[in-house]
Amino acid sequence: MNFIEEMIGVTIELNQEEMKEKIVKFLLEEEILLKGYQIIRDILILTDKRIIMVDYIGVRGRKVQYHMIPYQSINRFVIDSPGTLDTDYTLKLYIKGSLEPLEKQLKKNIDIYELNHIIFSHII
Repeated sequence: MNFIEEMIGVTIELNQEEMKEKIVKFLLEEEILLKGYQIIRDILILTDKRIIMVDYIGVRGRKVQYHMIPYQSINRFVIDSPGTLDTDYTLKLYIKGSLEPLEKQLKKNIDIYELNHIIFSHII
C-alpha cells in the first residue's frame, strides 16, 4: 500500500502470500485462505474455518488485537452500505454470547457481494 492509498483509506485486496505472511502463526495446517483485505493498517481475512480480524491500536500500531471468529459462533451479520456522507461499508458480526457486534469499516472499492457470499455460505 502506498502513501496516497493510506491517506485516502483504500481497502486493498491481499493475495495468498500476503495473507499468509500476516497471520502464518495463527493458521492451522489444513486451513484454507479464501479472501483478505487490508484497510489502512487493519486486516480482515476469511478462511474456510473462521474470520480473522487484526486491529493495530494506537498511533504507531505497536499494540495488536487479533480477533478469531469461528463461523459457527456468528449468529448473524449485517453489511451497512455507504450513504451520502459516509463513504464506507460497515461489516457487523453478531457473535453468540455477546451483546455488541464486532465492526469493521470497509471502503467501497471492494466487492461486498463476494464478501457476503463467503460469510453466508459458511454460517448456514
